[in-house]
Formats: sequence, structure tokens, C-alpha cells
Amino acid sequence: MGRYDWLGVGLKLLGVYFGVSGVASLWNVLLALIAASTHGTKLEGMGAIGILQPAVYLLAAFLLVCRTRTCVCWCGEPEPEKPA
Repeated sequence: MGRYDWLGVGLKLLGVYFGVSGVASLWNVLLALIAASTHGTKLEGMGAIGILQPAVYLLAAFLLVCRTRTCVCWCGEPEPEKPA
């Protein structure tokens, strides 16, 4: 395996990490919003800003897992030549 392949595998694993972190963070935000709405309390600073972090995590996960070739090229690694 060449450097390009190792970078691709590493970026996909990093994307999976960001995906799991984003889903867990989104779950925590949703639970906090549900708990606040059922008790009639108002959460200060929770809302659009609270959902922004999980959204960024999930966007990074999508880019790293589904667009790995583009991300590897951003790292400055050219695509390997395919054998004829």
C-alpha cells in the first residue's frame, strides 16, 4: 500500500470518528431540548448554536468518508497512476 492508500484509510477512519461524535452530540442536544420543553424551562444559548457543533461534525464526516479522494488531494498527495 502506498502513501495515497494510507492517507485514504486514515481519513475514512477520522470521518467515522467525526460521524459517531456528531451523532452522539446531536442526541445530547435533542435530549436537552426535549427535557427543557417538557419542564417549561428555557435553555440559554441552546438552539441554533447548540445544533451547530453536531452539524459541523456530520459535515466533516461526510466529506472525509464520501469525498476521500478530494480530501487526499487537499493534503497535497497526487492520485497514483493506474496501470495500463
